[in-house]
Amino acid sequence: MRKRTWIVFGCVIAAVIVVAVILDVKAKRSVQEKVVIPAGWQSYENADYGFSLAYPANWQIFTGLLKNDVPEVVLGDPIEGTTTYALDVLIKNNTSTLSSDEYVADMLSKLEAENQANGTGTPSAFVQFVNASGSDVTVAGNDGYELNDVFEFDHNAEQIYVAHNNKTLVFDFPVVDTNPNISSSTENNAIAHEIVNTLSFTK
Repeated sequence: MRKRTWIVFGCVIAAVIVVAVILDVKAKRSVQEKVVIPAGWQSYENADYGFSLAYPANWQIFTGLLKNDVPEVVLGDPIEGTTTYALDVLIKNNTSTLSSDEYVADMLSKLEAENQANGTGTPSAFVQFVNASGSDVTVAGNDGYELNDVFEFDHNAEQIYVAHNNKTLVFDFPVVDTNPNISSSTENNAIAHEIVNTLSFTK
């Protein structure tokens, strides 16, 4: 009887240790890395959606799309002109509080189903993602997911998804490829990545 009691006690202790380790790992993942803002950069904070970003002083910012069905902030070098480079930050609902990779998988599954339902006559937005490659990324300490080479008609784009609570931020910007319609694509793509990595959640 005493031996059985010790076995049960040992199992309970082992279970407690496993749970503690899992909770500790989750807690560490949820800790936001301290964001380092490059000297001379401007800060943007959106109190309504609880995030902040920084961007170079020579870049422009447009917030006139925040009242759209899918709220959006646009940063660019420049935003308008003959050649542009724009980084779109879309704020999408994530009511099921999916992780970043789960959010992308769910989105692509729904778009593919829509595409099949439409037939060949009216393809859905899924066609943009057919040749895109995906991978896990980390954005300022937050788990994210990136789709690369998303087809956007006049250029291909990178899309980085960062889920947080009931929202998912989608960073959409042109890939490095040289394009006559894209301003300084190589340099600005690197800067776009720097901007994304200044992300900080404020609530």
